[in-house]
Amino acid sequence: MRTRRRLSSHLCSQNITTNVLRLLWLLIVFWGELGVFFSSRFWCRWPRHEATGTDASRVLLLTDPQIRTSGSFSMFPSARTYVADQYLRKSWHVVKRLKPDAIFFLGDMLRDGKSAKNSAQYAGLVGKFKSIFALDASTPIYYLPGNNDVGMGHVSSPNLRAYFEEAFGTFNQIVTLNNHTFLALDAPGLVDEDYQRNARGISFDDWEPNTGGAVDTVRRVADQHYQPLILLSHIPLYRSDVASCGPLREKGTIHRGVGYGYQNTLGKQTTAFLLRALQPAMIFSGDNRDYCEYVHKGSSFEVEGLIPEITVKSFSLTPQIRRPGLQLLSVVDPSYTAPSQSSILHRPCLLPKQSAVFAVYFWWSIATLFILLILNFQRIKNLRLRKQFRSFSPTQGDSSILLQDSQGSSFPVWSPHTPFMAPKSPRPQIPSPFRSPGASASPMLRASSRPMTPQNHETPMPSSQLIPTHDGEDLMFPDQYVTQRDTYHPGDEEWVSIGREEPLDSSRQISVSDPRLHPAPSQFISAPGNLPTHRRRQSNWKPIWSRNFVWGGRRRRFVFAVPRPSIWWEECKGLSEILRDADQRTIVRRRRGIIMSTLFEGFAILWPAGIFWLIVNFFMF
Repeated sequence: MRTRRRLSSHLCSQNITTNVLRLLWLLIVFWGELGVFFSSRFWCRWPRHEATGTDASRVLLLTDPQIRTSGSFSMFPSARTYVADQYLRKSWHVVKRLKPDAIFFLGDMLRDGKSAKNSAQYAGLVGKFKSIFALDASTPIYYLPGNNDVGMGHVSSPNLRAYFEEAFGTFNQIVTLNNHTFLALDAPGLVDEDYQRNARGISFDDWEPNTGGAVDTVRRVADQHYQPLILLSHIPLYRSDVASCGPLREKGTIHRGVGYGYQNTLGKQTTAFLLRALQPAMIFSGDNRDYCEYVHKGSSFEVEGLIPEITVKSFSLTPQIRRPGLQLLSVVDPSYTAPSQSSILHRPCLLPKQSAVFAVYFWWSIATLFILLILNFQRIKNLRLRKQFRSFSPTQGDSSILLQDSQGSSFPVWSPHTPFMAPKSPRPQIPSPFRSPGASASPMLRASSRPMTPQNHETPMPSSQLIPTHDGEDLMFPDQYVTQRDTYHPGDEEWVSIGREEPLDSSRQISVSDPRLHPAPSQFISAPGNLPTHRRRQSNWKPIWSRNFVWGGRRRRFVFAVPRPSIWWEECKGLSEILRDADQRTIVRRRRGIIMSTLFEGFAILWPAGIFWLIVNFFMF
């Protein structure tokens, strides 16, 4: 039973608790900064066509990375911008391990691209984007323009489209992968051209398209009869406001809406023109942030069959969704599939929920402080009980002292079952003549109180063993020197310090020749200004700049100093000892002391996890 209690006490000790909490914090930070991203990669698999033995081309679809700046292109990012950038870096570090054959960014690579005033600002955002989404040059990457990249309608700079083309390539691209045609469409340019056409009241059949524009590209692709064709557009196509987005959408649906620099969906006539001319097998869009599945009925646009459209989730953190995501697309050569089978397979993948990670950090911090607060209260309670029982514990060798309660009932020496009663102070065992210098006793038996006074003598000291007196004066301890800690030796003309002696055993007898009565002579401490040269301590601070000035009628001097290199190692060791031994600090009994000690111990537990967090975020990504 006693061994079990000792084991339980050891497991609940302060050192064990502190180290266990530190280890748990390291595991939690590792999970929140790395583990959740790699676990999302584990559940994200490429769709496979089981009926065919041929390999499929893997296409990765991303949208709305939304690379942002902090406050009008500030040099130092805000906390929100930093968190968003780190989330993109960690997500991309995991996603690129999927090893796709091609990557399509469906627009809005830059959040503040449309606000750029010149090419330098635009190039800065592009450089930040490409530093985050770094990839091997062997993997082809294609970029679709978004409304935040080039703007729509009135823009801050007329050269935004030129900036985009220089950084990301052409606006309308035709890519062939595994006998599938991907048409990357310039949706913002198509909206601008649609407004121009509608202002003139001309239909798409009679409209003379802009050279190299979206309408011109759609007509060229339609004349070539590319099949099967996959249409990629930043802006979703038209649909009813009450149309459902399927079970994978977090909330709501896609509503039509137009504002400064954005449009939620393409127009109804524009959507009919695209579906009739291209007759795509599949449509992928972005811009809406959330996931949406919708099927366009061909009968509504004079097209046969059903045309599915997938709106891909945003890859960046946005307030509209809890979990960002991406889309995996596998295309198989149509010649290897049966007529009833589709050669296009796709699957959405979800990224970690950053708010959940922050919530775990917050609540676990509260739990850590609560645990430390409870432990501190328990330690203070044990400390008080220990001090109380130590203050009235019986003298060693005397087992006759009993604890008494308020009614006078006595108990044996304390045990775990003894009631908590305030004891009476035990009477000292020193004879009264030796306790009080002025007690009624013979002059030969008077003695001053001093550290080496015996405490366990049962009988008075024989007078033959005392130092002889002269003229009735006790030369051993004169009355005028009762309060002194020094003693005077007969025959000498100097005082010597008694120092700290061990208590005399009751079986020994004191004599003048006792070496404990002849300690070493006392030494005086020199004044601070008169220290010997070899004991003077060199200043730990090295002045590097000083300036004299007069203020308040007195001449003063301002000195700027830095620590000397010789003490850097000692200071670092001192800091490490403070952090290591922070949980060994004495807890103050006041409530304020308990709170401060709890916070200090919390810092001592959190600093290893904080250093690990800094390493992950500042050096690994």
